[in-house]
Amino acid sequence: MNDDKLIVWTVYDLGMPPYPNNYIAWKFSVANGKVTRTEEHMIAPHLEMIQRELQRRGLVKLMPTKEDDPSIIETWL
Repeated sequence: MNDDKLIVWTVYDLGMPPYPNNYIAWKFSVANGKVTRTEEHMIAPHLEMIQRELQRRGLVKLMPTKEDDPSIIETWL
């Protein structure tokens, strides 16, 4: 069994319930073709606050594709 996991942070636009007027980033784990949202997340009133924290962790930003949910601002690996 392979224990390798890809960790992905997805940043969502303002107004996503239940966090109106805030940006939220959820941490996802991808393993063996299965995507699982973890309990770990960040909430901030300004996008730059979340971006700084994800950059501090050494992650790289990817922009959404046309196929992504419109509430997704960016994804970090």
